[in-house]
Amino acid sequence: MNKKIKINNTYSANDAQFLLNCINGGIKASPEKYISDCINGNNQKIKANANNADFMLQAIKENFCNIEYVSEELLNNADFMLKVSKLTRFAISHIGKELQNNAEFMLKIITMHPYKGFVATLVSKKLLDNADFMLQVQ
Repeated sequence: MNKKIKINNTYSANDAQFLLNCINGGIKASPEKYISDCINGNNQKIKANANNADFMLQAIKENFCNIEYVSEELLNNADFMLKVSKLTRFAISHIGKELQNNAEFMLKIITMHPYKGFVATLVSKKLLDNADFMLQVQ
């Protein structure tokens, strides 16, 4: 489903998908103000700090949608992603590809998450084919 929404008399599929992600992830701040800020590009400070772990953790605490701006480096940083995963269970869908191959990290995430079956869908094929890893998951 790729809905387009009307914004200032224009349609944007990217904004629509981003807003759907925000709605599905939950918005803690004022949705109207946040959506307006997103659409109008007022998140330059967040984008500029995409690789600053402390800044991004605080931004995600304030509004989970800010995870959209986290750098690939941080999405593959085990300490950062564990902290984010403790803030919200929705963070697991943003785990970087490198971490999805990290058996130790994925076991930690699986054990701390209430929906273990869902988390297992994020595990790399390499780990799913690893008998030792799969025995530990059970």
